[in-house]
Amino acid sequence: MNDNETLEFAMTTDIPLTSAQMPLGEWLEADRPVDVTVQVRSDEPLEEHYKALAGATRIVMEFPGFMDGRGFSHGRKIRQLGFTGELLAAGDILKDQLEFLLRCGFTGLAQDIAGSTPDFPGFTVR
Repeated sequence: MNDNETLEFAMTTDIPLTSAQMPLGEWLEADRPVDVTVQVRSDEPLEEHYKALAGATRIVMEFPGFMDGRGFSHGRKIRQLGFTGELLAAGDILKDQLEFLLRCGFTGLAQDIAGSTPDFPGFTVR
């Protein structure tokens, strides 16, 4: 991808940071409600929860640092196990990583836990 190309990527900023979102542990303890956005951190061990996450409606994967690629692997594996919902990336994401997010099955970007959203000049965000 060069600087003249446009990449369309959904920007979801309407996820309220309320009880509609639950960290993974709480979501599992609450018997996996379907009307909840599941918050996961890519730096936590998720392998044992992949099958459970495949049944969620919406997942927000928090990337704590742009050099940590585990979120890409987690997203891809969850998709391979049948997850069909929204898979959103949040946190420390670089413009150069957007194409890789798409390849791994991410559908968009979400606000991170602090409420900030990334800004990528030259990219169409819908």
